Amino acid sequence: SSRHSSRSRDDHEAASDEPADAADAGGSRSSRPPFRKNQGVKEEGGKHRWWAELSDLCPLSGFPIAHLPYPPFKVQVTKGQGHKFFDGQFLMLHILSSFSLEISGRSLTQQEIQALDGHVKKCKLSPFRLSRALELLYLVGQGNARAQQEMAELRSKAAKKL
Repeated sequence: SSRHSSRSRDDHEAASDEPADAADAGGSRSSRPPFRKNQGVKEEGGKHRWWAELSDLCPLSGFPIAHLPYPPFKVQVTKGQGHKFFDGQFLMLHILSSFSLEISGRSLTQQEIQALDGHVKKCKLSPFRLSRALELLYLVGQGNARAQQEMAELRSKAAKKL
């Protein structure tokens, strides 16, 4: 049972304690009420699904955030305008297949890229890491043929999963 309670806490931290939420880090608050332990839905095994009561849709996929089997990824929209919730797996695959770091009208920051990698890893959503793709992109720019091949394979795999 203690395993489940720590897992529940980890599930919440995966989405809410990410550095990608610049609104919380910058002191600006969203219009959403703060998380409370008694909110959300509990599944078998006591997992706490705080996002199950959200009415938001993923801005990229259009999928209801409340129906995700894992916590959403939270991204600051613009300073002072709150945040949006994304399906972290879809966001990662979308970025890798399109290689556009722009979401909600702006580019992801390095901090958000690292947070997305951490979220995807923590939730066990995908073996892909955006930071690795950026490393490969740099190596491709240096004329590295192996990096170019790895990058092509990575993008192809991401597009197939998308």
